[in-house]
Amino acid sequence: MRYSTTQGVRGREQAGELLQDQLAKVGIELELRPVDGGTLFGDRLPNGGFDIAAFAWIGGPNAVSGGQDTYVTGGAQNYGRFSDPEVDALFEQATAELDPDRSIALANQIDRRLLEGLHSIPLYQRPTFLAWRATLRNLADNPTTEGPLWNAESWGFAAGTTAPAP
Repeated sequence: MRYSTTQGVRGREQAGELLQDQLAKVGIELELRPVDGGTLFGDRLPNGGFDIAAFAWIGGPNAVSGGQDTYVTGGAQNYGRFSDPEVDALFEQATAELDPDRSIALANQIDRRLLEGLHSIPLYQRPTFLAWRATLRNLADNPTTEGPLWNAESWGFAAGTTAPAP
């Protein structure tokens, strides 16, 4: 089997080494193939030159339309070549839907179909870290490209407290 990732990203290289060791114990050989990002994303992934690929997809604020290229038949980032006409149709409906509740319902249907079709197996979620004072309220993690400031307009201080002096 071939494990492809971007070279120089130690966490991904270590994950490959751990996987290689574990698979060797059951008689499966894993070839580690780290390459530069241009080769990984310009050649290996689009052309299927991998069995396991370690990289990160970081979502944006528009979860439905942002995932379309990854999961629809022929999508530019559909590296596993997953194809399900029902998923394609659901994405078409969900991205055109103006009612947020209906769009969410369609997205949930997409998620169910993707789980049934086992499009891919995520190994882990990229961790994010937040630190704040106990007096600050309404901070919440958001691992998309929006980052921790996604809901800054709802932040505030606990009753009876004020912002610390600079």
